Amino acid sequence: MLLEVRIRNLAVIKEMTAQFHRGVHVITGETGAGKSILLHALNLLSGARASRNMIRDGEKTLYVEGVFSYPENMEKELLEPYGIEPGDTITLSRSVQASGHSGARVQGQLVTVAELKAIGGRMLDVYGQKDRALLDLDRQIQLVDSFFTKEQKDVYTQYRKVYNERNRLRTFLSRYGTDPSARERELDILRYQIEEIAAFDPFSVDIETLDQEHRRLLHAEDLLQMAEQMHGLIEGWSDEHPGTLQLLASAESLAHKMEGLDSSISLSEPIISLSELLQELRSELTRLAEGYQNDPQRLEELDRRMGEWMRLQRKYGQSREEIIAFYENAVQEAEQLAEREKDLQQAQEEIDSCTQTLEHLAAQLTAFRTAIGKQLDKEIAAVLAGLRMPHAEFATRLLPTELGADGKEQVLFYIRTNAGQTMRPLHEIASGGELSRVMLAIRSLFSREFASGTVVFDEIDTGVSGRAAQSMAEFLYRLSDTMQIIAVTHLPQIASMGDAHSRITKETKQDETSSTLQLLSKEERTEEVARLISGSKQTESAYQQADQLLLSAADWKRGGMHEL
Repeated sequence: MLLEVRIRNLAVIKEMTAQFHRGVHVITGETGAGKSILLHALNLLSGARASRNMIRDGEKTLYVEGVFSYPENMEKELLEPYGIEPGDTITLSRSVQASGHSGARVQGQLVTVAELKAIGGRMLDVYGQKDRALLDLDRQIQLVDSFFTKEQKDVYTQYRKVYNERNRLRTFLSRYGTDPSARERELDILRYQIEEIAAFDPFSVDIETLDQEHRRLLHAEDLLQMAEQMHGLIEGWSDEHPGTLQLLASAESLAHKMEGLDSSISLSEPIISLSELLQELRSELTRLAEGYQNDPQRLEELDRRMGEWMRLQRKYGQSREEIIAFYENAVQEAEQLAEREKDLQQAQEEIDSCTQTLEHLAAQLTAFRTAIGKQLDKEIAAVLAGLRMPHAEFATRLLPTELGADGKEQVLFYIRTNAGQTMRPLHEIASGGELSRVMLAIRSLFSREFASGTVVFDEIDTGVSGRAAQSMAEFLYRLSDTMQIIAVTHLPQIASMGDAHSRITKETKQDETSSTLQLLSKEERTEEVARLISGSKQTESAYQQADQLLLSAADWKRGGMHEL
């Protein structure tokens, strides 16, 4: 059960510490006092989504902490990783910073929100009038399935596994098996790509060498002309136009004469070395000139080859490695396509087998849901009878469908609230009072089945008054035999039935608004019940009625009428 909640900087709550008691703990307060904010705090402890918009204005961090007694019904495996042993109290906390960062802790250890929810969601169940999950048509099958035994859950798990496998096979078949001509077109494209790349043969061709030869032939005339010009500059064209070698020979002759006259200088050796270097260059130019010959036929061949290479680059990749990788992938995919007919036939056979298995498992799920539905119908009708709806009938109907993710039916809750009426879907109930009692009946069964340690009802009494309100109050008290009930209410009958009563109030001081939760004394409780009866102006009559309600509730409790 929930023992204590500490809240800091959550909306209008600056700082609040609240203790909670066993049995029925009622919470009242005027509209806007902050009851919904307290429920936000409890939702955070059970794993609800957190937002920095919840942080009190002007503050940087909100913090919520809940202290619980050890839940005897919870699997020890969930608590052992945190060092929690029987008899220990359990502390859960959430924090949210203005930066958006949030944290969750169990027993002081940092955990994910999912890990917090696995524990907090089991110990704390918050339900309000605005919680429409039970009316959601898609959720009603989940609610019925939540009563599955372990063996029944195993059947459902196996069904989902086979269903997902059939979907995978159907996806494969729809992609490759619905249009044989599409497969053939895809194979033709792959074959063309393979042949186009193979015809060029990038595996053995040296593209750089090919490109160099192409450029050389393409510019052969220019290269030959430049080589001849360089050769002439070195060799010379005539006596009137001597070349560099002839000029160097004259320079060498002069150098020798100078050396004969001045033995301290040495000028001829560098000139001789330069002459030898130029002679080698002349020989190289002669060799190159012989190679720079026009070859139109070879140039045409190289033009074609380089054009093919550029087309391959545009289609399959810029580098030789990329084009080869494309080729290898295309070959592999073509082989797979060629073999796919066999795979498609096998996939269809497996789909047929999966369908047979699904039909068998779906029949079991239908039987499980039918049995659970009949039991739910009886129990909910019995609860509603105790809530002043003696003629109410509840029906869990299974509407046949095609094989789907959850089986072969849709589950819908139907109800007849008065004798002579036709059964109608639950979500079509117009009366707020009737809907509140039906929601309470259904929710109580689920909470009792899964032994939630604490169940919080937020104004579940909307639209209820008179004797129906008294019946609801008595029902909540009976329910508290197996769990702690925290009831946010505006009904004096429910407020009077509480084992403890807290009032939430909002006040403004020095332009600062804050909410506080106060555990009421006997006199304060009488005053608050009187307020619920007559409004803000309490009368003597309201006080007398409040006293009588509280006395009657105490007498009723002593009567031992605690059986659901």
